[in-house]
Amino acid sequence: MNKIKQIVPFINPFIYCVPISYGIVKSLDSLIGVDSILQIGWNKVRETLGDNKAYYNVGLLFFYNFGFYYLQTLIFYLVVKYKRQNVVKNLKLQAKDSEIETPENTKKVMLNVLRNQLVTLGILGAAYIYDNDFARARRDPELPSLFEVMRHLICCMFIHEFGFYYSHRLLHTKWFWRFHKQHHEFKTPTFLISQYSSVFEFVVSGFIPITIGIGMLRMHIATALLWLSVVSVTLTFGHMGYHLPFLHTPQMHDNHHLKSNVNFSVYCIADILHGTWQNSKNVEDYEKSSNWVPYARIKDNKQG
Repeated sequence: MNKIKQIVPFINPFIYCVPISYGIVKSLDSLIGVDSILQIGWNKVRETLGDNKAYYNVGLLFFYNFGFYYLQTLIFYLVVKYKRQNVVKNLKLQAKDSEIETPENTKKVMLNVLRNQLVTLGILGAAYIYDNDFARARRDPELPSLFEVMRHLICCMFIHEFGFYYSHRLLHTKWFWRFHKQHHEFKTPTFLISQYSSVFEFVVSGFIPITIGIGMLRMHIATALLWLSVVSVTLTFGHMGYHLPFLHTPQMHDNHHLKSNVNFSVYCIADILHGTWQNSKNVEDYEKSSNWVPYARIKDNKQG
């Protein structure tokens, strides 16, 4: 029970908030006898894109994820920009500012991220040329049920968790470290470096574990977009260095960047099973700052 209490602040609430919100909106179909706003939106997407698989398997998957990433980046940037305000400053995990927060480093990181995203577009395009239904994502006129969405999100979470964990452990071995050391260039991470990596790492430890579940489960493409949103927020916030109200604390991954030999996973599960989980020394502070307590003040937890 104590172990569960320690893990709670690290669980991303988007994993359960997204399907719950989806279910509430989707329920309007049966409650008031009209299409929900989600169904209306999906109908519009199908009407616009037609039956061309390239528009869905390449265009929609890439440009949705691309746009969502930069939208959330803008939001996180605004949070960091106003960090001097007491409410936000008190939620900062690290005592010092990230090394990234200089114009030169910011430019370097963003160019690297853009390159990796263009690599994603190249992979999707090449896969489409090889097999125009490579993604195996369904495009049914009817949006999936809440049960299907939850089942697929949970399955994708486990696929991502163990795929990322084992590939991440591999990248920390002597020979593969050359592909991973770029991501560990900054000991004090921020939201900008969630996709900052070598191309090899981006594909093997990022793209494949995140997307392979879409094809394995033959997910509805709308569920796939929800999944990409959850992952994007999880990974970006995990590097942010701030504990924000109602969101999981990113201290788990902060500890990984600080020590490099603990906390390899995304959702804690694989780390616990393999004995590589390490919580904060000040666990009681994080029990106080659970996902349910808004604006929890983090005390005596500054890293040098």
